[in-house]
Amino acid sequence: MPEANVALHPRTPLTLRVFARARVSPFWVGLGLSAAWFLFYLLYSALLLDGPDRFWPSELGWALVIGMAPAVTAASLRGSARDLVDLAPALRVSAAELEELRREISTVSPGLLTTVGIVTALVTAAVAFQDETAWQGGQRRALGDPALVWYVGRNVVNWWLISRAVAIEVLLARAFSRLGARLPAVDVVDRTPLDPFGRRGLRSVLLWMLYLSLFSLQYALGTAEPILGATLLLVVAFAVAAFLLPVWGAHLRLREAKAEELARIRSQIGELRERALGAPPDQVSGGRLADLIAWEQRIASGGDWPFSGSTLLRFALYTAIGLGSWLGAAFVERLLESALD
Repeated sequence: MPEANVALHPRTPLTLRVFARARVSPFWVGLGLSAAWFLFYLLYSALLLDGPDRFWPSELGWALVIGMAPAVTAASLRGSARDLVDLAPALRVSAAELEELRREISTVSPGLLTTVGIVTALVTAAVAFQDETAWQGGQRRALGDPALVWYVGRNVVNWWLISRAVAIEVLLARAFSRLGARLPAVDVVDRTPLDPFGRRGLRSVLLWMLYLSLFSLQYALGTAEPILGATLLLVVAFAVAAFLLPVWGAHLRLREAKAEELARIRSQIGELRERALGAPPDQVSGGRLADLIAWEQRIASGGDWPFSGSTLLRFALYTAIGLGSWLGAAFVERLLESALD
C-alpha cells in the first residue's frame, strides 16, 4: 500500500527508514526511540555524572521531543500517500502516473537536509555554549565537562531532528501545492474532489500542534529556557503556513476556473441582453437571461478555497491545542512559583 512504502524511496533519510519498515503506528516507534534516548541519558549520567540529578523529569520530556520529531514526519508521509490516492480522480492520472507522483512527493534532497541539519547544529551549539549551563561558579565549564557535553549534545540532536522534520514538512506541503496548481479541470461548484488538499493541511497542523505541546512539559516542570517563550509567535505563524501551503495551488486553480466561468457567463449575458434590448416587446423572453444571472450570482458568491467553513473551525481548534498547552503550562509554572515563594 502507498502509506507503507512512501518512506522507502532510495533517497529517504535513514531516520525515516526505521518507521517505514515498522508494522505499527509511527507514534509507537517514536515512543520506542524516546525510551531508548532516556535510557541512554540514565546510562550516561550513571557513568559520567554520578547519577541522574533532580532535573531528570525534564530529560524525560526532552526524550519525548527527540523521539517524536521523526514520528511526526513519518505520520505526515503516510497520510500524504493516502491523500494522493484520494486525489487521483481529480488529477486524472493512471496508476503508473500516480506511482510517479508518489515518488515525486516523497523524494527529499539529501543535500538540502544535510545543509539544514549542519546549520541548525552549529547555531544550536553556539547558543548552548553561551547559556548559563555552560558556567559553573562564575567560570566557564571545560569543553570536556560531561555535564556540558550532555547539555550541548542533547540540544544539538534535538534541534537537528526538528529542523529536518520542518524542512520535510515544508517540502511535502509545496509538493501538494504544485499538484493543485496543475489540476487539469476543477468544478467551481462541487469542490468535494479537492477535499484531500484541506485534509492534508489540517493533518499537518494537528500533528505539529500536538508535537509542540510536548515543549509545554518544560514549563510545567519549571525548566523552560527563555528562548522557548519567544517561539510562541512562531507557533501561530507555522500553523498558518502548514495549513495554507498545501492548498495554495488548488486555491489558485479554483480562482482561475472561477474567473473563466464568470467571463463565459457574462459574455452570454451580454449577448442575450443586446438581443433582448433590440427585440420587439412581444418577443422578449427573460427565462434564459434570468437563469444566467442566477448562475452568475451563485458562481460569484462561491468560495475559491478547497475547503469549507468547518475546516477553518477545525484549524482554529487544532491551533488552540498547541497554544493552550503552552499557556496552560506557563500558568501552572507561575502557580508553583507562587506557592513555593
